[in-house]
Parts: sequence; structure tokens; C-alpha cells
Amino acid sequence: MNKSHINLYSLIAFITLMCLPQIMGCSSSDNTVGGVPVIPYYLAFEVISPQVVLSGHCLPVVIYQPNTNPRIDQKQALTLSCPERTGFGSVKLKRGMGSQLIDMNWALGDVTELSVNVHNELGVTVSEFQVRVITDPVNRELSGVLSPTEMVWDSTAIIQISDEVTIPAGNELTIQPGTIIELSENARVIVEGRVSCKGTRENPVVFSSDYSGLPWGEIDHRSSGSEYRYTFFTNGGGDGSRSFGHSQSQPVLRGTGCEVSFDHVYIFNNPGKAFGFSRSEVHMDSCLISRCDTGGEFELTLANFTNCYFMDIPNDDGVEFDDDNDCLYLVMPWAGGDSPTVLENCVFIEGKDDGIDHNGANVIIRNCVIDGFDNEGVATSNMNSIQILNTLVTNCEQGIEAGYGSPQVAIDHCLMINNETGLRFGDWYNNECEGSITMTNSISINNSSHNVWNYVVRYGDPRHNAIDISYSIVNDEEYNSGEGCITGTPEFSLDYMLKEDSPGRNAASDSRDIGLVE
Repeated sequence: MNKSHINLYSLIAFITLMCLPQIMGCSSSDNTVGGVPVIPYYLAFEVISPQVVLSGHCLPVVIYQPNTNPRIDQKQALTLSCPERTGFGSVKLKRGMGSQLIDMNWALGDVTELSVNVHNELGVTVSEFQVRVITDPVNRELSGVLSPTEMVWDSTAIIQISDEVTIPAGNELTIQPGTIIELSENARVIVEGRVSCKGTRENPVVFSSDYSGLPWGEIDHRSSGSEYRYTFFTNGGGDGSRSFGHSQSQPVLRGTGCEVSFDHVYIFNNPGKAFGFSRSEVHMDSCLISRCDTGGEFELTLANFTNCYFMDIPNDDGVEFDDDNDCLYLVMPWAGGDSPTVLENCVFIEGKDDGIDHNGANVIIRNCVIDGFDNEGVATSNMNSIQILNTLVTNCEQGIEAGYGSPQVAIDHCLMINNETGLRFGDWYNNECEGSITMTNSISINNSSHNVWNYVVRYGDPRHNAIDISYSIVNDEEYNSGEGCITGTPEFSLDYMLKEDSPGRNAASDSRDIGLVE
């Protein structure tokens, strides 16, 4: 299906959702159509934002649609307003998720209570939230090695860190819901003990820069056990002298030889990379990383991600350049055992390098969406293995690539569509390429240059027997004769599932559909 048709159908579906209660004459007391419950349009969006913002600062806002299928290519611009000011900010949603730092300098007064409305492109109010703007806060300044009496931070005062703060070994810092932490230029927190950050959906915790607006540094974890829930991190990673990894920027969250977990954590608008971890375990659930130098680099680390979004890396200004701005860069397998890094139900949207750069790690990618990368959706190299399962890769220069070294790439029940090249063995370097690609039960079609391309720069030719394709649709003469392969033009629903009469239905080696299955 042509991409423009998909976008048109998405718009029609969106307008129908927004207008359905009005069209059907539903009221708040009768949300049914023909006896079937209808979700009101104003419940289709949820907002995560602090209840308090300091005058002169920006308000971090995350908006998402809980019931959106991220395989549907839908983009929306939502506008924020209140009785005191119309159109003071906007949030762009892509595939159901978006974030922004909203300038609140216009809101004056000792304490300003604002009721903020969120409007869709039709002008319909789809959500609302409350925020207080405070001009004269109570401050609590901290520095050096914290004492046992300084191990609880709460919302009764703004925590101010001007240089370096250390949580000593054997101590736990508790950060209560609604706490705001301001850090000065290059300031950082060293965690030799542990952090328990207890933000909630209603009262998230905020780490941001102080009134200077200059980027702060990092939180450096040197021991295990820290946990962060419902926490914002903005304008961090600004100290270039403390860079990490191949993209040469400071991580907002750093760790060595530790275990750290993140649950509903939002890291956006940072000059540095979101993460930089080595020889560690990192667990992330329902997090958002957007507009950072990179999403993160993980060396010899077990990094598991579930239900996470990586968006607009390093930004979405439309200017092309390549500075190793990957969403994720995964270097070598975990130093602590045989377990692979797992990325499950994650969404990668738009970046200026790769969505996922696999460099010798052991990785499983399952049930993901990878969309809009200037280079590869998934770039594999060096050694070891990567499995890519039930995943959509679209709008990239190359969908999935097996590059230099000897990476072993296994692809099953995937769809590569509307890329320049769908599946590639070889890369643009003059190195040996001795790995392999095994693809089953998958579709690679409508890619503008190649659905499948075997070309190694070092040889100036393909490498024989590097690609094995079976029970798939690629419409390529060289691979159409593979076991179980068929030719034809698949027909897709909006979420890229095969339609009832499409080629490939029930034709996979496991008797399910070729392509995406759930």
C-alpha cells in the first residue's frame, strides 16, 4: 500500500475518533452507540506533568494516547492554552507519544493557579491539567558528601545543587513525590549508595537546570539498587569534558558496575546522551527518550527495555548530519553472564543515524516499530547474534543491515517497507563482512532501491551464501525460489497486518501469516 494512502486513512480514522461522540449524539450520561460503550474523545489522551513549575523555568510535559497502536503512522500537533493565555505551547505526537518543554515566563504572580487545556488540530479539547507557577520558592542548598540527616528530599523546598553532591556508600537517598531538583552548570550527583526516587503519575519528580538555564551534568551511579519512578530529566549532560562513548557527549545518567531501574522516566531536551552505562544492568519500562544527543550507549551491559519510546534523536529540525546520533548503541555482550539485551514493545521514531546500532552485543528485538532513520533502522556489526522478531521497519535508508565483522542476524515475522533498501548484507566500510542473515516468515517490499541487497564494498560484489530467505515475500528474482517463498503484492490494514485475501495469509512455516502476526 502506498504510504500516502496509509497517512490519509490514519487521518480519517483520527477525525472519526475525535468526532464520534458528536456525530452519534452521545452525551456524558449516555456513552453508547447501539448499546456498545464508546470511549469519549477527551479520554483518548493522557498528560504527565508536574503540578508545580517555577516562574522563569520551563514546564516538562508528556502526552500520550494509551490505546493507540504505534504501528499506525499517525502524527498530531496538540496545542496548550488556558484562560490567561491562548496557544502558549504545543506538543507534537508521533505514533501516540510526544513531549515538550513549555515556556512559562509569561505566567506572573506570587502563585498562579492555571487550568491548562489541550486541544487537537480540530480545536477540540482532548485533555486538561492543573499547574501552579511559583515565583518565590523555599530553597534548600546541598553540597559535598551528604549526611544521614540529608537523605530525604521532598516538595517542601526546591533542592539546589551548585557543584557536586555525593550519596555515600551504605546510605539511601529518598526523593519524595513532587520534588524539584535544580542543578547548576555541570553540577552532578555521585551515587555510591543508592537512590529511591518515588515520583508518581500525579506528582512526578523533576531534575532540571537552575535559573541560569545552563546545562547541568549527570547522575553517576557506582553501586547497585537505585530506582527511579515518574521522573523528568531535562537540560543535562552538558559537560563535554566527561564524555562517554563514541558520540563524545556526557550522559545524563551514567553507571559503572551497577544495577539501576527506570519506570515511567522521561528524558528529553538534553544536550548530552540520555544514558552511558558500562558493565551494568539497566532495566527500563514505559520510558520516553527524546531530543538527546543519543538515546544511550551500553558497553558490556545487560540493558532491557519494555514499552519505551525513543524519538527525534538528536532533534527533529530537518537538517541532515551524521554524528553517531543513534537511539541505542549496544557494544559487546553483558560482562555478567549469557543473558541477551531485550527490546520489547518499543518504538523508535526518527533520528539522524541508526535506530539500533548493534556492535557485537547479544540482542533480541521483539514486537517493535522502527521508523524514519537517516541511516539504518537496525545496524549490526562486529560479532555475536541479534534476533529481530515481529517488528516493523520503515522509512529508513536501510531497514536491517548486517555489516562488518561476523554478526549473526536472524529475522522472523518482520516487515521492511518503504525504505530505500529493506534488507542489506554488507555496509559502506572497506572491511571484511563474514556474518550471515537468516530471514523467515517476513516481508520486504516497496523499498525504493532494493528489497534485498547483497553488496560488500571490500569485494565490489555480493558475498555468496550470506543471505538465506525462506517462507517470505521479497519479490526479488534471486530469492523468490527460497523454500516456502511466494511472490505477489501483499495488502495491509492500517497497522500493517495482512488483509483477509492478501498473498501471504496463513503461508508462514508456522501456518500463521507471513509478516507481522500480532
